[in-house]
Amino acid sequence: MDFPGLLLIFLVIIIFGALALVIAQFFSREDELIEEAEEKLAEGEKDEATSLLSQVLDLNPANPKARWMLGRVLEVARNYRGAARQYQICLNNDTLPYSVSKTEALRRLKNLYDKANDLTRAIEVTDRLLDIEPDNPDHYLDRGRFFYRANRFERAVEDFQTLRDKFDRPPTKTSLYLARSYYRLDSLSRALDAYRDYMEAAPRDLDAILEAGRVAEEKDDYSVARSFYSVVRDKGDSVYFARAILSMIRIDLNGDRIQEAKELLDELDEYYRAGELPKKYELNFLYCKALWLEKEGRHAEALDIYKTIYDKNPDFKNVEKILEQEIKRMDEEDFLEQLMAMDREDFARMAEEITRSLGYKVINSDSFGSDEVNVVAHDETEMFKMDRILVTFKRWDQIVAEWPLKEFEIEMLEKRFDKGIFVSLRGFRPSAEAYAEQGNIELIGPDKLIPHLREAFKFYRK
Repeated sequence: MDFPGLLLIFLVIIIFGALALVIAQFFSREDELIEEAEEKLAEGEKDEATSLLSQVLDLNPANPKARWMLGRVLEVARNYRGAARQYQICLNNDTLPYSVSKTEALRRLKNLYDKANDLTRAIEVTDRLLDIEPDNPDHYLDRGRFFYRANRFERAVEDFQTLRDKFDRPPTKTSLYLARSYYRLDSLSRALDAYRDYMEAAPRDLDAILEAGRVAEEKDDYSVARSFYSVVRDKGDSVYFARAILSMIRIDLNGDRIQEAKELLDELDEYYRAGELPKKYELNFLYCKALWLEKEGRHAEALDIYKTIYDKNPDFKNVEKILEQEIKRMDEEDFLEQLMAMDREDFARMAEEITRSLGYKVINSDSFGSDEVNVVAHDETEMFKMDRILVTFKRWDQIVAEWPLKEFEIEMLEKRFDKGIFVSLRGFRPSAEAYAEQGNIELIGPDKLIPHLREAFKFYRK
């Protein structure tokens, strides 16, 4: 071979060698970055790991290991949609790492869409898994759950029923999910049948037994519902015990089984008085007790309990509406009796509430004995000045004469009030009314007081 030919061969060898060296260095750099990212991820430095893997993908977007690992990092960071995008790119481009099968990748993707609540994509991925593994019961169960959460209950029933028909031993919760799906389709009999099947397989799932009880109640099978609740009462801890007893009381009260309800209330009352009734069920217990008292005709006692409930939670059930109706039923004498019977603190608070209902801003109040309260207030309706108002409340059991008004006027002048309001539960003598007309005193007797009491809902709070 002549010299030029040898030279050409030599140059080709050098070029290919250099190219191989560049390629080796290129891939070596990618491997170094991936290895460093793995170390950062192990140390919990997710942002650093993400940055390193992004550098790899900038160098080589088709690097399967970096793409897959970036999905793992985003999954650990609970960026489920971001992680799903990375896995989906691997699947779409057929660039999965050698150690990851297509089935495993689809399972990961399904779980990510599940966590991200992207139910449409979760169903699509599960369809692909069923094409690969048509005899895997887990895929039917998962797709049925996704359909259920997407409110596609008929499709959910299809998958859960397929599980029961196709497999000798379907997943245990198949019947539970089927029961819930039938319930949402308003097929209560089928729902109950499915609940019974599930309870045979999982007799300790007390939540499911309580669900079955509610379904039986809606189906008007009260004896069946009560039997379910009895199971929970006997097997459960204090929380389940309370839930079961309260449900049984509800059935008994709705069915006018007053004595049975009383026995259950007494049983629960022992836990309540001992402080062993879970806090979250205390108001439900009191509410049931008030309903029972009403059934017994003990309206005043029931009303006291409704007031207690309202004081703890004004939005509980229909308690506020019950108290509103009570206000509408009360006449003038009822209101006055309530005011006269209040203790000192409640009367003072009621005085402030009435002052607010008169349109004034309360600044402070003072009690004198148990039957007198003075409230200092501002009239903020004036544009250029803020009048100071003294409102006095007298819970005397006699009609007010002229002399108390004179004393009240002296107090107003000494303390430089712009206006005075004198409130009496028993009204005023003509001489007192005549004296008030000469000064700057407004009189409020029972006739003017009642409308303001009707507006003051806190009047009913203990």
